Amino acid sequence: MILNMLFKPIPSNSEFDFDNMPPGNYTFSGEEGVIHLYVDENSEQHWNFENWFSTLDPDSYLDPSVEDIAIIKKRIDPLTGNIRSIQKKKKNRFLELFTRQ
Repeated sequence: MILNMLFKPIPSNSEFDFDNMPPGNYTFSGEEGVIHLYVDENSEQHWNFENWFSTLDPDSYLDPSVEDIAIIKKRIDPLTGNIRSIQKKKKNRFLELFTRQ
């Protein structure tokens, strides 16, 4: 009972708390590459997408947009810090048997 009071498991579908991160360097990795985050003394976040798959071409590097950062924030696992892979929707092949044309 005391252990339950001290340790509350984090649900796997919860989000990482980026608003209360202490200053420092953070690294998040996933199948598409690595993203670095620097939080300064004023709690401002500086994202580095240089090693992310869509920005591996050094000639076409663009700063990450707010939308890109929001997508990555939702995909980061709060327990491990790993970036979850994009979940693709599976087709239901069973229904295709009955919809032949």
